[in-house]
Amino acid sequence: CDSTVTINLTVRQPIISTVTQTICAGQSITVCGQTYNTSGTFTKVCTAANGCDSTVTINLTVRQPITSTVTRTICAGQSITVCGQTYNTSGTFTKVCTAANGCDSTVTFNLTVRQPITSSITQTLCAGQSITVCGQTYNSSGTFTKVCTAANGCDSTITINLTVRQPITSSITQTLC
Repeated sequence: CDSTVTINLTVRQPIISTVTQTICAGQSITVCGQTYNTSGTFTKVCTAANGCDSTVTINLTVRQPITSTVTRTICAGQSITVCGQTYNTSGTFTKVCTAANGCDSTVTFNLTVRQPITSSITQTLCAGQSITVCGQTYNSSGTFTKVCTAANGCDSTITINLTVRQPITSSITQTLC
């Protein structure tokens, strides 16, 4: 005999999705049990939660670590801060920081700390003469200290020991016969 069958059919559509991810070298992502750790575009077919095929396109960018070398010279008493670490002594230092791209950055830091220069000048002048040290003129006896910028760009402390001789005044009295 004839029979009538009613079929309620639901056709599930495959799921198509795109994953765009950026990671740092040494990291990886896993999609549908597959691990990825190199830059590129990959396509993976998986079984979705609805039981149908799911096609995932993976756009992966792997950022490389940044390595740099910095050479700086400062004067004693000054300091430089690199990645939150302060340096104030001469040497070569290596510091791993987080770069602007979110990945590790290795900085090799060559630091030279110049020491201040200390010197002294001992000078004898005649009255009316003067000497000029670092733009300052001296014309009287005494010990003076002047801080100037040396050729190396750092402070230079100069001690000036100055003697100014006064003219000799003499009087001669002579009696002639």
